[in-house]
Amino acid sequence: MVSYQIITTLNVEVTAIDENEIFRAFPVLLILTSFLLWVSFKIRNFTKVEDLKRRIKVEIFNIVALLGKNKTDQHEDVKNQLNMLIRDKKKYSSEEYLKRLEELKGKLMK
Repeated sequence: MVSYQIITTLNVEVTAIDENEIFRAFPVLLILTSFLLWVSFKIRNFTKVEDLKRRIKVEIFNIVALLGKNKTDQHEDVKNQLNMLIRDKKKYSSEEYLKRLEELKGKLMK
């Protein structure tokens, strides 16, 4: 019954719309609109978080690479670990790769 009311409300061939049909369909339309808004906010938030994660990964990688170019013997082991990590990047998940980069950054900051 409600779907019929929504369809007749949106029908362009009908010149007069019964106001009761609009009022009967209003709760369904309100719920549907609210759901679509909620989904769009969730998707927007998810994309923002993923973009932020990507930016953080790039920044950490750049910092570690810059610090990894240091020529001292103290950092030689960390440089080797960094080179191995970069070479084997596809073996790790995104989260694990980021965690390992952060660990190397911590070692270089000591």
